[in-house]
Amino acid sequence: MKIVLMSATINAELFSTYFDAPVIQVPGRTYPVKIEYVPFEKEDPNLVDEARYNERMKAEIKFSVSVRSEKIKSGPYLRIMEKIDNSIPSSERGDLLIFLSGINEITILAEELQAYADMNKKWIILILHSTLSAAEQEKVS
Repeated sequence: MKIVLMSATINAELFSTYFDAPVIQVPGRTYPVKIEYVPFEKEDPNLVDEARYNERMKAEIKFSVSVRSEKIKSGPYLRIMEKIDNSIPSSERGDLLIFLSGINEITILAEELQAYADMNKKWIILILHSTLSAAEQEKVS
């Protein structure tokens, strides 16, 4: 049996050693990235419940900790988009990547950001997650 595992973030050496498996690295594309942290007004309710996380870390056998059930708030993300619109000329624009914890959050936020994109005509909102078809995933590249 052959298993192919693809990940941009996996610790390949640790995985390979544990499973005694070969690693094939395929170089990807890299682009300059500017990171700017924008603090939330208060704690993001979509972060993992701290008590459940601490319980997981103490457990001998790890279990999945789901995110809190509150709806993701689009406000912080919209402020970032507005800041980009107001401070970076259109000719110098790149891409904005937003990493979220699950398909539900991705879908909800994409719908809310799409309304902003439709209004100002400066953004194309594309979602990317594992259940999309290869053709849908290819739109992002």
